[in-house]
Amino acid sequence: MNRLSKEEIMGLKAIAQRNKGKMSNCEIARLFEVTEGTVRYHLKREKQKAVDKRKDKPMKASPFSHIIDKWMENNKKNIRPLSVRELYEYLIEEYGYKGSYKSVLRYVRKHYPPPPIRPRRRVELPAGCSAQVDWVENVPIVINGKLKKLNAFVMTLSYSRGTACIWSEKKDELSWIHCHNLAFKFLGGIPAVIRPDNVKTAVIKGQGPKGTLNRIYQNYARDLGFHINPARAGYATDKGKAEAKVKLVKRKLSFEGVEVKSIEELQTFSDETLKKEMMRLTCPSTGKSVYETLIEERKSLRPLPSEMPEPFDIIVTRKVHNDCLVNFEGRSYSVPFQYVGSFVQVRGCAGKVKIFKDQKLIATHPRHTERLLVIDQSHYEGKSTKDVASPEKLGKVTRALLECFDIPVEKRAVKVYEKLVEVIG
Repeated sequence: MNRLSKEEIMGLKAIAQRNKGKMSNCEIARLFEVTEGTVRYHLKREKQKAVDKRKDKPMKASPFSHIIDKWMENNKKNIRPLSVRELYEYLIEEYGYKGSYKSVLRYVRKHYPPPPIRPRRRVELPAGCSAQVDWVENVPIVINGKLKKLNAFVMTLSYSRGTACIWSEKKDELSWIHCHNLAFKFLGGIPAVIRPDNVKTAVIKGQGPKGTLNRIYQNYARDLGFHINPARAGYATDKGKAEAKVKLVKRKLSFEGVEVKSIEELQTFSDETLKKEMMRLTCPSTGKSVYETLIEERKSLRPLPSEMPEPFDIIVTRKVHNDCLVNFEGRSYSVPFQYVGSFVQVRGCAGKVKIFKDQKLIATHPRHTERLLVIDQSHYEGKSTKDVASPEKLGKVTRALLECFDIPVEKRAVKVYEKLVEVIG
């Protein structure tokens, strides 16, 4: 049965008065979907002119009136509307308030006018200007007969509403960068500004535009030429387009009852579904379909580089020692001798260590090897520079030993040993 509002109670009494003798209490009860006893109760109170004594009951928050008055006055100049929840928590922490949140809310509503309505500014950014990103977490998907909970990375272009949805098992830094790469490829370019939420892979300290950006994400953005503008905490409208597309993903890409063999198959199926949805939806900026507008917006996006930056979860600056080695994760990696004495950037990628100088890749090595010294002898070859002389050449014996033992034992031919004996002899 329904619980009657004040307006419905007034309507019930008016109908009973107007149709006195024509409508029974049961008929009125059916009209309002309540019991006959409820109708009888309200009509009896109307006849007795009964007064609701709850209105005169003292409020639990009344003894704290002077504290509430002072708090309201101190927070009046805030840009954000006053929050009764914050006031309630303040009373508990500072003054040991034992009442409920609703008791404070009732007191504030009775003694203070409602806050002024703050209109929301609607901004439509030009093509290629901005994109918003967000995560959809723990989406249950059946992969190869097993139920897995995956995460969907959602990137939405502000102008066309073109959306990319990238599936990932994790939400770490490697996954964060990898999802960006795939999203940019799906959308066909890179916008000038990316607006992420305040996740640790984007903002490591603080919140919003004043927060401290994740260094790895910051370097990635510099490599691709886009600016990071994090959303303010507690302002859902800062990335409203991403929030709307998150709801779309939950509604259209839940894949209930669909079983796939791999995440790659899921991604293909997801891309096709999303493309059909973009063809169906209308873009408010142009009046055309979202997909048609996305095709047009691609002309305003920064072109994709020939090779997308590889995801990395660690980035450090190291000095190149005199033996052409840099230290990273407890191992030493070689770089071309020309960089001895200079500082280079070392990135820990998925299975690889990449070393850069002034954004130029100068060395690549396997990561997490059992060996603690990872050396490429070609880094010691080449011509001298103005500041660095070339290392001494390898002797014949040393070169022969390196060539011989660089081949696994089971693959070494007899002639390799014969050549080694010939050189040594």
